[in-house]
Amino acid sequence: MLFFNAEKDYGFIRTADDERIAVNRAGFAPGHAPEGRCAGLAVELTPVETAEGRIATEVSVIVEKNVGRARRRSSR
Repeated sequence: MLFFNAEKDYGFIRTADDERIAVNRAGFAPGHAPEGRCAGLAVELTPVETAEGRIATEVSVIVEKNVGRARRRSSR
């Protein structure tokens, strides 16, 4: 995510191909619309071609799992 303005219900996402795609609140999957600061948030999306240009649909936030560090076993 580049940004999302919750008051105006729109924002922009930069894709892995460095394309800037518009998104509105209706483009997010249920429960995935960002709240507060979202710059740099990783998302998945489906781009759709419209008369106004490409827009993002089915946008969902990628939730990263916290992978803990391996603990060293004590040698007995």
